[in-house]
Amino acid sequence: MRIPTPTFVSILAATHLAACSFPEPTPSRMDLCQQTVIDYATYRDDPNRAEAYGQLFSQNGQFTLGPNTVIGRDALIERHKSANTNTVFSHVMENIKIDGLSGKSRVVVYTKNRQQGAEINRVIIADYIDKFEITNGRCLIADREVSVVFDTAD
Repeated sequence: MRIPTPTFVSILAATHLAACSFPEPTPSRMDLCQQTVIDYATYRDDPNRAEAYGQLFSQNGQFTLGPNTVIGRDALIERHKSANTNTVFSHVMENIKIDGLSGKSRVVVYTKNRQQGAEINRVIIADYIDKFEITNGRCLIADREVSVVFDTAD
């Protein structure tokens, strides 16, 4: 009887481990909520993604900008559709910080009239102050308050 050499045992063990499947790591709450913040910018800018945009919010989610608060997923979808009719938006998310079910991120928003060329007519810098909830393994925006830092329209 021949005893396998250590090299053979190592190769055999490596082959066995390679054949095993390991479960994908579960994303953390922080990862889920960071992805929601990033997805917000993507869906908000696309006039054809109003439904996907709405799905980033809880059923009774709120969005507050100045004195105006929009409440509820359906109302948020309608806000998205009406805002994207004549204006092109580009949201750039920065400094995303998630702490439990709260978050704060900086956004730079560039806008232009849909009928014009590439000329940007407005730049807004703001902070998003968020409250999140986890529902069915997804991080949803329960409340988003916009605090404008800079606006060229002012």
